[in-house]
Amino acid sequence: MVTRTARTRVKRKPLSRRRILNAALRYIDEHGVEKLSMHKLGAALDVEAMSLYNHVANKSDVLDGVVGAIWEEIETAAAPGEDWRENYRDFARAIRDVLGRHPRAVPLIPSRPVMTDASLRAVKTQVTVAVESGVDTEEAYALLRTVTSYALGHAAIYTNWELACASCAPSVADLLHPDTPAELAEVADVFCGRSDPDAEFELGLGLMLRRVAPFQAR
Repeated sequence: MVTRTARTRVKRKPLSRRRILNAALRYIDEHGVEKLSMHKLGAALDVEAMSLYNHVANKSDVLDGVVGAIWEEIETAAAPGEDWRENYRDFARAIRDVLGRHPRAVPLIPSRPVMTDASLRAVKTQVTVAVESGVDTEEAYALLRTVTSYALGHAAIYTNWELACASCAPSVADLLHPDTPAELAEVADVFCGRSDPDAEFELGLGLMLRRVAPFQAR
């Protein structure tokens, strides 16, 4: 007769680095980076924390791996075509969209001192198409750095705002000091209250990519 414990042991999926990283990202999505610990990660996987160390070195290694997993999502979402400008647009959109799905993990991207294979593959692929289209190599890298920084910054600002205001949804008036002059309150209403993040993101991308149109002709 097979005991309940034995049946549970048979059904349990084998532990792997990939499974650990996926669980860590799910935990961060729900609770935030600051709440993650090896003990809690082990509990989420229904294993002892010590068993995790057969696949990851420590919590720092887990966090670096989570960054790698996020860049893998971005790489997959930004498969390039023949138009290098549209590729750069799609790369920026992929960064913004993927980080939008993992808002609590956004602080990891600038804070972890790691260059993942997925991020470097994505850069190489994007730049290769641009260079083959006639863009100078250094300029192709410079523009992609600019586009990447823009997308990361945009994602950081808006995901932070959405998390901070998830339960309160303040109006512009709620954010102003009671003594704010009427003319400045009007500026705040137009500048903040009528914001369209999606449209403004596309506007910024368009301005950057139109600005470098001469690159291709050189």
